[in-house]
Amino acid sequence: MRIFIVDGREFPDPDPSLTVDEVRESWTNWFPELSNATTQERKDGETTYIEFRKTVGTKGRPTGRRTAFRGELPGEYLKRSLVAVSTGALTEGGRIKEAHYVVKTTRLDNQFRVEVEHEGLVTVLPHKVVEQIVRHMEAIKKQQRRDRAVDQAQRLTQRKEASRAGDELPKP
Repeated sequence: MRIFIVDGREFPDPDPSLTVDEVRESWTNWFPELSNATTQERKDGETTYIEFRKTVGTKGRPTGRRTAFRGELPGEYLKRSLVAVSTGALTEGGRIKEAHYVVKTTRLDNQFRVEVEHEGLVTVLPHKVVEQIVRHMEAIKKQQRRDRAVDQAQRLTQRKEASRAGDELPKP
């Protein structure tokens, strides 16, 4: 089993069939500093830890070159992100455990497709589901803004009433 380390954070092996250099190259989209990184390997039992170490040099991918992902079509727009979510639990080494997700959004012929990959399992979210998630998030943000405005108006009213009565002003 291989574990990759970038900036002190551990990531599971994305594909055991890839070489270390292929993993490093594919991750330069998320970690541009890896394009010049060196690798250091150490074994601990059956686990191989591969640490990518930054080196001084030009940051980012080499210019004039675009990384194409498998399945990319002409005219297709693609965005991939690696998302690390803290689970709150601690590893044996005292580090906070993280769950890692790869989110891939593609657009072809004005149709969006969102794939979420976690522990080798890929879930496709239909465009309507993603739109509904975005609408829910916007509605929640809007309600939070309303609630803050109401709270602020209530505090302002209390302060005005207190100042008329000559009482001490309540603290916000």
